[in-house]
Amino acid sequence: MTVQIGSVFADVASTRAALSAGGVERNPLYDRAGTGLATRLAVGMGVVWALNHLHRSSPRVARRLAVIAIVLNVVATANNMIIAGSQ
Repeated sequence: MTVQIGSVFADVASTRAALSAGGVERNPLYDRAGTGLATRLAVGMGVVWALNHLHRSSPRVARRLAVIAIVLNVVATANNMIIAGSQ
């Protein structure tokens, strides 16, 4: 679970860096002035909470979904860092 939380914060931090460098938010869920990063953090923490509860009844499924969520956050973070570095 710690890795999942870390990947959420890495995504939020890298998104902020990319936006500060002139990047554009491409996800319409987060494309709201001033609320995008807060929404991203809330959704990420919601996923962590849901996976924690799912782990009680279906630990295997929860672990697999956590790995998928972590990989998606790592990919998003890498993309954000590329955007931040290219501006």
